[in-house]
Formats: sequence, C-alpha cells, structure tokens
Amino acid sequence: MIAVHLESGRVSVRRENLPRLAPGFARIHLLEGGICSTDLQLQRGYYGFSGTPGHEFVGEVVDAEDRDWVGKRVAGEINLACGRCGWCARGLGRHCPRRTVLGIVKHPGAFREFLTLPVRNLHPVPPAIPNQHAVFIEPVAAACEILDQLKIAKGQRVAVLGDGKLGLLIAQVLHVHGASVHLFGRHRHKMRIVEKMGVATGIVPKKPGRAWPIVVESTGSSGGLRAAIAMCEPRDAVVMKSTVHGLVSVDTAPVIVNEITLVGSRCGRFEPAIHLLASGKVRVGGLISEEFPLERAPAAAAGKLKWHMLRRTAVVFAALLLTSCSVKKYAIHTLGDALAASGATFASDDDPDLIRAAVPFSLKLIETLLAENPRQQGLLLAAARGFTQYAFAFVQEDADEAQDTDRAAAAALRARAAKLYFRARNYGLRGLEVKHPDFAARLEAHPKEAAKELKKSEVPVMYWTALSWAAALAASHDM
Repeated sequence: MIAVHLESGRVSVRRENLPRLAPGFARIHLLEGGICSTDLQLQRGYYGFSGTPGHEFVGEVVDAEDRDWVGKRVAGEINLACGRCGWCARGLGRHCPRRTVLGIVKHPGAFREFLTLPVRNLHPVPPAIPNQHAVFIEPVAAACEILDQLKIAKGQRVAVLGDGKLGLLIAQVLHVHGASVHLFGRHRHKMRIVEKMGVATGIVPKKPGRAWPIVVESTGSSGGLRAAIAMCEPRDAVVMKSTVHGLVSVDTAPVIVNEITLVGSRCGRFEPAIHLLASGKVRVGGLISEEFPLERAPAAAAGKLKWHMLRRTAVVFAALLLTSCSVKKYAIHTLGDALAASGATFASDDDPDLIRAAVPFSLKLIETLLAENPRQQGLLLAAARGFTQYAFAFVQEDADEAQDTDRAAAAALRARAAKLYFRARNYGLRGLEVKHPDFAARLEAHPKEAAKELKKSEVPVMYWTALSWAAALAASHDM
C-alpha cells in the first residue's frame, strides 16, 4: 500500500506493508482524509513528529475480529487510551498518560491506504453524511467540546477569533446551540460562509476592548491568545483551541488582574458532531478548498513555500551577479527548477505582514532571472503560480475587505488583481510555448485540440495558466 510520510518538514509517499491487525483493532480502508492546521504545525516541527500524519478521516472497515464492523463506513476518535489506568477508569481516556494519538503521537495516521484503530474508537457514519462531509466529524466534535466544558446559555454573547476551518465550525456549533456569536477574522470570503447562517462577523479589531464574556481563540497563531485575553471581560473565560509549534509568549498580568479563566479545549464527543452533520445544521461544503489523491501529497505540501528557502534564494541571487556567464546560466537553470519544485510563493505563517512584505521580492527575483533566461520553464511556472497566488491572497483579499467601506478602493484593487492575473497567465503561456511554439493562438482557437499536445509534466503550467486566466476574467467582470 502507499502511505504519506512526514519527516523533518519534508513530505514523501512510500510503499509499506499492510498494518498489522492487533487484537481489538480494525483495519480501515481510507475513503477521504482532511488536512487541518495541526497537520501543518506538524510539518513545522510540532511534537517533533515523524511518520504518517492525518487524523480527520472517513473510511470503510475491511477487517476486524467483530465481523459486524466489516463493510461499515466509519469515522474514528483519535486518542488510543490504555484502558487500564485511573484516568481511563474515570472516563478520561483522552488524557490517558499512556495514550497514543492517531497521526500525532506514536500511531501512524490516516494519510495511507489502510489504517488501524481500536474498534472502541469507531463510530458508524450514517448515509445522510457524504464522505466529503464525514471528514469533518472530528473537528466538529472538537467544536462541540466547548459546550461540554462551559455552561453557555441561550443568547450568551461569545466572540470567536479566527476564520480558519475550526473557527468557522465553532461559530456554527455555538450559533446552533443558541449563543449570540460574533466571528472575528481577516478574510471576508471565509466569514461569508457563516454570515449566511446568521452569524455576525467582523475584522479583528486592532484595539480590542474587554467586551466579551466568552472568547474562543482559534486563530492557529502565536498572537491569538494575547488578542483573546485583551477582549475578555473580567471574571470570564477564554477558550484556547490553537496548537502552535514553539513557545507562546503571553503577559499573565491581565489574566490575574482581571481574574480571567483560561480553558484548554481539545477533542470532543463524536455523537453530537455526527448529529449536527447528518441534520445539516452545521454546513461544511464551503470549507473544502481542494482535493487530491495520496500520491500528490508531496506536491500539495510543496505548495507551502518555506520562507527559509526565500532567504537562501536571496543569497543565490547575490552570487549570480558575481559569477561568469556560463556559471550564471547554470545557476539560473538550477534555481529555476528549485523554484518550480518548491510549490507556491506563499506559506502558512503566523506573521502575514512578513509574508506580504517578502513575496514581492521573490516575484521580482523570478522576473530578474527570467530576463537572463527567458525560456527557463521552472521560472515561468514559478512566475505563473506566484503572481496568481499573490493577487488572490493579498490584492483580491484587500478588495473584498474594502468592499463594505470604500467601493472605489475595492474597484481599484480588483483592477490591480486582474492585471496581476493576466501577468501570471502570460508567464504560463510563455512556459507552454517553450516546447509548443504559437501554442497560445492554437489554445484560443481550438482549446481541446491544443490541450492534447501537452505532456503530463506540463500539466502544472497549464493549470496555473488556466486558473490565472479565469481569475483575471472574473476580476474584470466584478469591476
């Protein structure tokens, strides 16, 4: 079977033997798996993890001692408790000191063709929940855990910080419960998902006041907890949902002076989560950004450019200015391939201002190198991808945020985004024409026939060309 492997931040696909079926365990064929912020933190070094990641999944049982389980579609609780200690006896197996955790601590994760879990961890998935939605059972359960930890009355005012997947799920769960929820984030298009359900939203305030009796921190960033503490009313509670690699620095004085209760919150019961998804009360369709097979996991992971690579690129660029012509061409070719293989020009990072400042340098570096070697395919791919993602992640995002307050500014930003998308498209077309002269003309006249000329290795260039072209037309239409 094939399995995704993560080690020292690098993702690969390996061939492995089927996992051994221990007593009391079931062997499960993976149907769908979900990537969450914890998986990204593992890639950055959280827990010093090495092995197969993945803990959000839906699968089909193919083997178990209890044959009644075979053929059932299941989701699984991720904590594997010993079942013998005092914590387990008290029903707190999630905190068993001997526990392993699927895809996180000493138990191979779900990003493999076949995985194993104890039968006692499994929950049948009802037909009303499709595979794509069943992947969300585990994070919805984590959102429901808040209701088991705190007494939240109907109409209780709750602020949720963070518009990532978990924040959007928490906002929905608390809203369905009857709380008066306000979701604070930075991305208008994400917050619109819960706005349709009646959840109030807003941009994270720069100077938050102590206005909220309950604040749920789910930003996934090191600064989220500080912001949550600053927003919490005296003698009330902050729920901490983010797991972040590295130490988080927090001034404890406001916590002590204002007598704020900090509540750590992790996994939750699956039963209420399954009910919410089966009933359609929690909606997750809009939270799926992309799908790909296990074999493409390394390429998907490469879409998160590590910023230390950007620093290395700067050093190489300085060296190019000093080398001879032949060495320069070789270095440009090598660097171009490295930039293409590195994936996107953006990364998950807890400092968006740093990313915003750094990415233009990377893009201009690519263009400078292209001036030396205009037909280097790796650089052309990196340019097509980089300008597309920069336009989407920053320029178009700024336009969405400005729409409600300054429509003229929003229109100007969309116009700029369209120009950047067209710029990306042109680089993509240049990349395709390296081996297919006049390909752009044939693509416009007879797209299906032109596409048949491409080889498998050229699909990434074609993908970013098509995506940037479509985005440019959409942005132009919105102006």
